[in-house]
Amino acid sequence: MGGFSTRRFFAFGLAAAGAVPLASRLPFSSANAVEAAVRAIPIAPVVPKTFKAFGGVRTDNYDWLRDRKDPRVVSYLDAENAYANARLEPIKPLVDELAAELKAREAQEDASVPATYNGYVYQHRFSQGAQYPYIVRHKDAPGAREEIVLDVGALAAGHPQHYQLGSWTVSPDNRQVAFAVDFTGGREFRIFVRSIETGETVDQGIENASSDLVFAADSDTLSMCATSRRHCAPTRFGFIG
Repeated sequence: MGGFSTRRFFAFGLAAAGAVPLASRLPFSSANAVEAAVRAIPIAPVVPKTFKAFGGVRTDNYDWLRDRKDPRVVSYLDAENAYANARLEPIKPLVDELAAELKAREAQEDASVPATYNGYVYQHRFSQGAQYPYIVRHKDAPGAREEIVLDVGALAAGHPQHYQLGSWTVSPDNRQVAFAVDFTGGREFRIFVRSIETGETVDQGIENASSDLVFAADSDTLSMCATSRRHCAPTRFGFIG
């Protein structure tokens, strides 16, 4: 089943693309601010690191950027953010205007087309002003009671920096839903299993997994693919019962 994360869409690319041509039409002082920002472009230091594999040798000058806890990485990203803010400052009123117009045009409440799976009808919905959807289902029968499969907004509470729901899958006996969550934006997911009846959610303690999850026919075994921090390719399979 597909993953749903957030309805936060922002035309940052449009703003960045418009910064240069718009600068020429700005008052002299604003145009100068843009030029000053351009002159202060952060440059990532070159720190060569050599890797030997498959009979070959390669050098990565920016491997050091992998370490998110390295103070140099944090400092460099802060500089990049400061540069972006300065570069876009002259067109901030236009960006705010476009963002307000897009928000005014979007549907404040929305719902997906219902989909039937294993005797249940599933749908995901956005309530008024919500940033995240909630996923509901009911039995494929007239008058069936609706129940919440995942309330992504509630799950995301307490994680203001980043919360992305990856894939999710319901067990064959329809009692549990397994889902993957990325807390960092690095496409490294953590695996959770939730009882649909009680709402109890259990952290399986599995990190650095891919988003793909599959229940076995017994509904008690879940398989997923784990990845290393350095490679995107799957490296091992894990099973939980």
